[in-house]
Amino acid sequence: MTSIFAVLILAAFVVMQLLIGGGDGTRLIYVLPSYLLVGLTGLLTLFPLSRARTRLDRGCLATVLVLSLYLVLRMASSPVGSLALVDFLILLGALLVYFITAFFVTGAGHRMAIVITLLVIGLGHVAVGVFQFAKDSNFNPLLIDGRGDASQRASGLFICPNHLAGFLEVVFIFGVSFFFWGGLKVWAKVLVAYLTLVALAGLVLTGSRGGYLSAAAGIAVFGMLSVWTVRSSLSRQALPRLMGIIAAVAILAGVLTVATDQNYSLRARTNMVFMSKDIRLSLWEAAWKQFKLAPVFGTGSRTYLYYGRMFRAPEVRTEPVFVHNDYLQTLAEYGLVGLALFLAFIGVHLRHAWQRWRVMVEKFTLSVPLSSDRRELALQLGGIGAIAAYAVHAVTDFNLHIPANTLLLAFVFGILATRDTQPGEERGGWRARWPLALPTGLGLWMLALGATKFPGELCVEIARSKMMAGDITGGLESAERAMKWGIRSPDLFYYIGEARRLLSRRLRSPEERASAIESARQAYADGLALFPQDVRLVLITAWTLDKLDRFDEAEKFYAKAFALDPNSGAVWAYYAWHCQYGGKPVEAFAHYQKAVQLCDVAAVMKVVGERLDPKELETDAAAQAARPSKAD
Repeated sequence: MTSIFAVLILAAFVVMQLLIGGGDGTRLIYVLPSYLLVGLTGLLTLFPLSRARTRLDRGCLATVLVLSLYLVLRMASSPVGSLALVDFLILLGALLVYFITAFFVTGAGHRMAIVITLLVIGLGHVAVGVFQFAKDSNFNPLLIDGRGDASQRASGLFICPNHLAGFLEVVFIFGVSFFFWGGLKVWAKVLVAYLTLVALAGLVLTGSRGGYLSAAAGIAVFGMLSVWTVRSSLSRQALPRLMGIIAAVAILAGVLTVATDQNYSLRARTNMVFMSKDIRLSLWEAAWKQFKLAPVFGTGSRTYLYYGRMFRAPEVRTEPVFVHNDYLQTLAEYGLVGLALFLAFIGVHLRHAWQRWRVMVEKFTLSVPLSSDRRELALQLGGIGAIAAYAVHAVTDFNLHIPANTLLLAFVFGILATRDTQPGEERGGWRARWPLALPTGLGLWMLALGATKFPGELCVEIARSKMMAGDITGGLESAERAMKWGIRSPDLFYYIGEARRLLSRRLRSPEERASAIESARQAYADGLALFPQDVRLVLITAWTLDKLDRFDEAEKFYAKAFALDPNSGAVWAYYAWHCQYGGKPVEAFAHYQKAVQLCDVAAVMKVVGERLDPKELETDAAAQAARPSKAD
């Protein structure tokens, strides 16, 4: 059964990698296939349950249970259920991977096979990334709408280069560990060396400053532990190994330096690593302000999505969806309690990994080149190095909010949480082995959730794709089918509203157009009932009210939009149009000037088919100012 579990877990990883790494998890259709595979694996653990042994360290088990229980309770009480669901599914998937790895995929050979296969997947990512870097930065063969320009930085099949860097840094460190400590045959060692160097090349092409720093930190930790491992046995076999490890660290630094210096884009990114002024600093400041609203328990799951907008600085033009710092985002959304439990979880696992590594060092010998001890040591050193890398990368990015990378880290923590069985150790009774039932229950929970949501979420994605392709009627039909499957999400209601709004343009009768716009407004209102802080829905609702000549009602929604996102160029642009449409040209021109400072006004207003002509606005404003007031 161990082989079956390993294959299913690996299949879940591969599917997630192929589906843009799950994106940020909000478009569930990209993550549900992998979650269903993980859920099925968890359910199948029921069959070997009576024969399995508990090989999970008790301290690690305690911290993961306490942290998970707190997160689930905080997610359940979060303000926006659709946002909390995204994080809940990520947590549920990560717990399944963690427990299945710790309890059932315990063989070093199976674990190494999973990592080596992920190195092969990395080869595919890098192949796509080379094309993105050299030819087309928007290229992604698995995305209809592309990945968005990233200045020729490679992202592979992921959407963001930083997320690819988060994946490659982990498999790269494991690859180095397998090469030096895995006891591989010559042909396997050559293969691993090639795949590891490809992963390093891909990491360079991502242009991720956080990736560079974290990979350097991870390989440095690996190097120090490796030196310690052989320090007491500098024999003819150990000395070349030690020199090779030192050389590998030097080569990493050299490759990064040379490669980045040869390319202007990468050189510019590298020169910014230690800049004091970075957009992240503004994002962190907003997260700190959010934290102060509810310092103990936080404001709730994924609430930075709207608090980041509320507290954003004027220079932050892009939508602040994530903090770009996993520690700060945890602090803001889950409070001091959440961050303390998160750090305790990491600390306990690293402490156990350190202690287990010390035991391995004491009994380690170089005389058995293919022993399981060698493979276990390679996994342990690689795992510690990978966690060290992520501990650094979490300061600058949000890889723990990316489903593919979260599941990968759960696998690594599952490896590090494993304890060695003692000679003659009995399996014990059910009281000692109750944790083995956890993946079974979690798998059933995941399957129940995923199976009920998959058909509807597929319809949602089809609706989105059809509308992007211009098939508005087909998009509306798919969205309405999603509703029949029980899907109720802000995005779904937004798509329905947009389809009705766009279809209203085809109607000739003013009464029919007004009826269609009112129908769209109702769909937006249904979305706002689920997510009242969604500025996108607030603004489009205000626009529909304007088109229905309900200016006083629209004014209330614009006031809400300003409260939610005061430094958004879109809010100022929409309000400028509102003033112009309502016959207030002086106010319209003033708001337009503010909007120009914050965004591309033409692009913002193109969404609703409106335009703001600065010359026309200035002329109308001047004309109104020249008219005598009633007081005169």
